[in-house]
Amino acid sequence: MKFLPLLVFSFFHLSAFSSHTPSDTTMKGVSIRFNYSPLIFPESWQTAPISAKGEQIAASEIQRCNGLMEKALSKYPLKSLEKELKAVYFLKSMKCYEVDFGGTNS
Repeated sequence: MKFLPLLVFSFFHLSAFSSHTPSDTTMKGVSIRFNYSPLIFPESWQTAPISAKGEQIAASEIQRCNGLMEKALSKYPLKSLEKELKAVYFLKSMKCYEVDFGGTNS
């Protein structure tokens, strides 16, 4: 079974925004990230024509996202996760090519 390699971006359209810094964590060996930085995108995506951009997720959404991530990761064998998935980034929003995206992998 092929699993999304290396990097998965998860998109949740959220209405609330908090100034609290979210806490990154690790689940089943996968880095779960809530802190946004433009550097999460591959260098080739940071400039035109892709111009990838994201927005910080609200701290109030972290508990819900952690629950969703635990449920999602439980569907895959640990060996597949260790081999194929390195990190998941939760964002409030994400754009590539000036178009809203719900997720991507690289």
